[in-house]
Amino acid sequence: MTFLYITPILLLAVCRLLCDFYKNTRHRNSYRSKIDPTALLEKAKAELQYEHPEAYKAFVLCLLLGLRRKEADLLLWDSIDLKQQVVHIERTQYFDPKTEHSQGDIPILPGMIETLNGLHEARKGIFVLNSKVPPRPMSTYGHYRAQRHFKKLTIWLRAQGVENTCPIHTLRKEFGRLITEQHGIYAASRMLRHGSIQITAAHYADDTRRLSTGLETAL
Repeated sequence: MTFLYITPILLLAVCRLLCDFYKNTRHRNSYRSKIDPTALLEKAKAELQYEHPEAYKAFVLCLLLGLRRKEADLLLWDSIDLKQQVVHIERTQYFDPKTEHSQGDIPILPGMIETLNGLHEARKGIFVLNSKVPPRPMSTYGHYRAQRHFKKLTIWLRAQGVENTCPIHTLRKEFGRLITEQHGIYAASRMLRHGSIQITAAHYADDTRRLSTGLETAL
């Protein structure tokens, strides 16, 4: 029987290779923003809100709440608690979460309450996004009842310079970036409803806030 003797130097070299591989992989997966979310939101309000109201609603759900496309597609008005100012992402008769960790509560930002109240009063059905296409919870492929609205939103986003492969998912990534920069990686992981902090860190590893101990004020 032949035994392979691993010297400390060889072991160290292997460890370095693995570390370099991890860093390079994380760098490739990390999200790098190329858009101005404030300007994009203002333009959506001016153009989409009245021309394509359902596409605008999808835009708001993905950018301001960080919803995945399927979550936005099948979001029920009953899942939005305007009094408690929270959106419940949970299993329903129409929606099966991506994972158990995907379920959770998302706080509604103060600026969204009035908008959601107005949309709720003008609702035409049980779903937030209106569509004549019925849901297909047993479908074995990626069926979206609001696909027509998602297509319009995708075309509009590309016209604004959002050139990623999945422009709508980029809105969720931008949501994650903003939460990370303003509140830290743990808050982002909770808001994005990731299975672990490692998943969030692989995409939003950089906290670009100017950190401080506060001691400089004593100088």
